Amino acid sequence: MRFLFFMAALLLPLQVFAGTISTINIEGNERTDPNTIRVYLTVKEGDEATPGALDASVRSMFRSGLFRDVKLSEANGILNVMVKENPIINRVAVEGSDAISFDKVKGELKLGPRSIYTLAKVQDDMDRVYQLYRAKGYFAVKVEPQIIERDQNRVDLVFKVTEGPDSRIRRIDFIGNKAFSRSELRDNV
Repeated sequence: MRFLFFMAALLLPLQVFAGTISTINIEGNERTDPNTIRVYLTVKEGDEATPGALDASVRSMFRSGLFRDVKLSEANGILNVMVKENPIINRVAVEGSDAISFDKVKGELKLGPRSIYTLAKVQDDMDRVYQLYRAKGYFAVKVEPQIIERDQNRVDLVFKVTEGPDSRIRRIDFIGNKAFSRSELRDNV
């Protein structure tokens, strides 16, 4: 008897949550057109609101890169879609870049004004700046992104660069060499 009660308790949330979607209500969007949001939803009016279908819709909306938060709820055939959009970048700046020109660093960045801010894109740009500095011998470089929030869900993105000392090769030693002299090896490096 206990086992049957336990199974019924597990199935109850699925049965309560599932229903046919008659209306889709979208809230929280500022820039994104409701029809664009509907395109990213994998469920449409007339579909069943199963947990799997709603989960697929949430994943699809996050993959679009437009939203930092998405919540779906279904009640009485109405699917409520609550979104928080990712901010738009107002401007991008680089501070502390002395060894490499500002234009060269900025040319490596993929983010720019009017692009959508996401942490993954910021991390990609930070990696590009690290690679640029390492190619110039600055292995101790630090890059820190700073976000300045503006009105209308916009942000300024500032990459603060601390270059550190450049790395140089002072000496090359050869160990265990018996076939060639040190000077012969150094001449071929």
